[in-house]
Amino acid sequence: MEGEYKSLKCYEEEERAGFIAKVYSILSLQIITVILFSIPAVASTSYCIYFLLSDVGLSFLWISIALTLILSIIIYCFQSFVRRVPHGYICLAVYTVCEAYIVSFLCAFSDPVNVMMAAIMTVALTTALTVYAWKTKSDFTVKWSAILILCVALFMFALFACVLRSRFLVIMYCCIAIIIYGVFIIFDTQLILGGKTYQLEIDDYILAAMLLFMDIIVLFVRLLQLLGAVRS
Repeated sequence: MEGEYKSLKCYEEEERAGFIAKVYSILSLQIITVILFSIPAVASTSYCIYFLLSDVGLSFLWISIALTLILSIIIYCFQSFVRRVPHGYICLAVYTVCEAYIVSFLCAFSDPVNVMMAAIMTVALTTALTVYAWKTKSDFTVKWSAILILCVALFMFALFACVLRSRFLVIMYCCIAIIIYGVFIIFDTQLILGGKTYQLEIDDYILAAMLLFMDIIVLFVRLLQLLGAVRS
């Protein structure tokens, strides 16, 4: 009986390890896609700027924003559909390309120094938070209700900052958002790694990749916005 239990545990650990490897492989491809889209934008070539500000470029921007919202809802809410191959991969690929285009648009009209600083800071923070989520004994997966409350509070604060149009409030909003999305990275990483109260199923690699990718992208965007507000 004990031998069967150990065999089952080893099998589950191997499955979880394969799941983690798949998620981070997909995530790496997503990050590479964003980098490839952003390089011409950071270079700020005249052709790139002309295209982004053209009617076609702006149409792509609004379409990308709409698709990211729709696809994030589909991936999060319709797991039976997303788990099918190639449905999940197609949804995630389109979502990634749309996010990459939005990020490239933001980078095109930001200081290249700020973009590089934000990218370096994002890599450093993501790495540190991932290691912390892996090593810590604290279980962040049971704190989802508190995290949900923080999200609602952040959204309300964003509306407040938009109405008042205060540079100080923008800086405060960015700082708070960076902290909250840092917590998101820890939360989602523990869901992926498993071994806590809650964890993602091994068939949810598309959802896992999207969640972690979204956390990293929002963290980068808020860092870029913060640097722009501070250095302006």
